[in-house]
Amino acid sequence: MAYGTAAQSQTDRAIEDTYRRVLTHTEGCHPCNTPGEECAEGDRLRARHRTALAEGGR
Repeated sequence: MAYGTAAQSQTDRAIEDTYRRVLTHTEGCHPCNTPGEECAEGDRLRARHRTALAEGGR
């Protein structure tokens, strides 16, 4: 079986999706990559990912 072809639970999928959104945003966001600067969008995405992790029991 190839990687990524197994069935995923909705929780695992939510964790993966939110993590991907955090990474994608952070890679292209100057404030997220600059120490001392804040980014509301990055904070919101990270909070959503933490929530998905907590709901998944991780």
